[in-house]
Amino acid sequence: MHSERLTGFQIAFFIFALSIVCIPLSRKILVLLGPGWEEREIFRALFFSVSALVIIAFPRVRIAASRLLQAPIPPRQKREVAWVVAANTLMPLAIAGMFAVWALWQWGIPGPERLITMQLSDTRELDHTFSRSGAFVFFAGVFAAPVIEELVFRGFLFTAWEQRWGWIWSAVLSSTVFAFYHPHFAPAFIGGFIYVAVFRRTGSLSAAIIAHASHNLFLSYPLLGQFVFPRSSTAGFVETWWIQLTALSLALVALPYYLLKAHNAPAANPLAQSTFSA
Repeated sequence: MHSERLTGFQIAFFIFALSIVCIPLSRKILVLLGPGWEEREIFRALFFSVSALVIIAFPRVRIAASRLLQAPIPPRQKREVAWVVAANTLMPLAIAGMFAVWALWQWGIPGPERLITMQLSDTRELDHTFSRSGAFVFFAGVFAAPVIEELVFRGFLFTAWEQRWGWIWSAVLSSTVFAFYHPHFAPAFIGGFIYVAVFRRTGSLSAAIIAHASHNLFLSYPLLGQFVFPRSSTAGFVETWWIQLTALSLALVALPYYLLKAHNAPAANPLAQSTFSA
């Protein structure tokens, strides 16, 4: 890949190639580490590490990354970013409510109850959270993933593709690729749209990184993670899932509204656009 002429498609190819290479490597490392680790966690660690090396190795990519990270959040939009952080923190509850409604429609009352029984017990959740593997997931999710993933998927891919197809199709494509790198497609896809919207609205990748990191932080089990799904179903459907259903109702209004505001915003960071072509 010639460092003087990088395109969004070339970056996408590198991401795909890195994933293919990381899969067998993660399996070998998992054998060396022994029990207590998951292959997905090792894969993500490798992906973050190699992506960081690629960003550092290519001068134009490194310069673009530096410019993206240095772009400040406009003072007049800091309150907006705070609202996005708060709303995005509640998004897992809304998605849980969406799954509950879907399960109710598919299987009736036993459907949502089945979702509850699939959850780990509080003791097992806490044991995993404070294990070596859980500590790694927390550190990677809060500190490494937001920076690397926002640079790759929003800063590079979305910005490059936006020049050719416009922001909506670019948001769909970059969020789809982003979601494929996560175990749960739907939440990651919706999250990708939110990060695109706040990036487009503020012109600062830092806003997307903050929203992403805050989401991963509060989603951890000791915090809001323990409330994503109810722990019992002793009451009726609405009484059991009222928190999730309330969050879903708010999301169905707030998300389209914010995406509409993003549609009327200017194109994303012009410094990155001058560096990459579609």
